[in-house]
Amino acid sequence: MLCDMSKIKFQNNLQDIFAEYFAQTGLNVNSFAAKFNLSESKIYYWLNGTYLPTIKNYIILADIFQCSVDYLIGITENRAYVKSKNPVPFLVRFKQLMQEKGCSKYSLAKECKIGNSAVSKWSKGKIPNTENMVNLADYFCCTVDYLIGRSDVR
Repeated sequence: MLCDMSKIKFQNNLQDIFAEYFAQTGLNVNSFAAKFNLSESKIYYWLNGTYLPTIKNYIILADIFQCSVDYLIGITENRAYVKSKNPVPFLVRFKQLMQEKGCSKYSLAKECKIGNSAVSKWSKGKIPNTENMVNLADYFCCTVDYLIGRSDVR
């Protein structure tokens, strides 16, 4: 059973967030990339909507912008999040949520319309792509920040 998040349009809020940040700091893509050791071309791809950042990059950006990953992705309009006192890796949280929900890898894959092989890889530590991470957060009725261990608030 999915939560209400399944009706949310998956969108990329990065253009507005970057524009606001650049206006406040006077930085541009080049100086931002240099300051935070990020690839200029990746930032341009994100801003143009060519592709979305990986979850790892969303975490980096959320730390820079001091907001939740869910806000960056566009799941919530609330940029605030409660930082975890004891962050846990995705794998630990993923296994915990599967156990709490009492689901198998097979049932998760079937209900989320995700391949069995992807779920198997996640059970061994691979991090899902952004779209699958959003689907998993929806399935487990939690935030992406909670699922990736960045917050203790579901």
